[in-house]
Amino acid sequence: MYPIVPPGSFVQIDESKRKIATDGWADEFERPIYFIEHRGGFRCCWVSELEGILVAQFHNASQTPPEVHRLGEVDVIGQVIGIAMRLDQGKRRHTGS
Repeated sequence: MYPIVPPGSFVQIDESKRKIATDGWADEFERPIYFIEHRGGFRCCWVSELEGILVAQFHNASQTPPEVHRLGEVDVIGQVIGIAMRLDQGKRRHTGS
């Protein structure tokens, strides 16, 4: 979900919010982000559901193509409700030993 959720971020997940929202947002910053699990691992993504198919969608800047899964093959763990991230991503601190 880069750049909205940079790599290495900590996410807070509300496990009671597992139902996929279909509307109610005005832009990509308001659209709910979900944490899902499937055979290949975990994903932090936008989610769309249609006729038993779940589509995991990622931010365009991440250059990750959408993933399509059958609903029984994916668990929606919950909705991401908080993010903690580093603010100095470009400044790697090197310390001498």
